[in-house]
Amino acid sequence: SRDSLTFRVTRFSSGIFYVPNVFSPAAANDENKVFKFYAEPGEVDEDSFTLRIFNVNGDLVFESKSFEEMRTKGWDGGKYSSGVYTWVVQGKFINEKDLKTGGKLTGSVTLL
Repeated sequence: SRDSLTFRVTRFSSGIFYVPNVFSPAAANDENKVFKFYAEPGEVDEDSFTLRIFNVNGDLVFESKSFEEMRTKGWDGGKYSSGVYTWVVQGKFINEKDLKTGGKLTGSVTLL
């Protein structure tokens, strides 16, 4: 079977984020094995960035305060089972504009 990955593209006044909505640690393609945030290098203020991922029960399963880590390494799903997880990212672009009103952006990702 062929691996596929769908991206949600969100344009902000100072840049673009690419956020996958599905990933699988068993995928043949390395880029499809992890959940990453994609943006132009230097667009995000590293000091303001926090990403949290929660399971269906609202329990925190992953947290990163490094945009560079999420852009390059990402979250591999760890020991967690297949399902839908909610992510919340907080931060600013380098021009001081919030990622979204109130500085928070949320969404969901499916771990296969």
